[in-house]
Amino acid sequence: MNNRDKVLKQKKDEHRENKMIEAVADLFWEYDRMSSSGKETLDNLAILVGIPTQEEFEKDIHNACT
Repeated sequence: MNNRDKVLKQKKDEHRENKMIEAVADLFWEYDRMSSSGKETLDNLAILVGIPTQEEFEKDIHNACT
């Protein structure tokens, strides 16, 4: 694989990763409607992609307001 192909693959992988992070983050709009197991799964996905869980987000909001 030449340098050009490596760069293209890296860009494609980065794009895919960004899309996955966006999709996981978008699911939090439905968090209140989810079952407890759905919430747990979404929180686990958030950890895997490196974004705050619902609990972490709520803690940050609370700390920002105090």
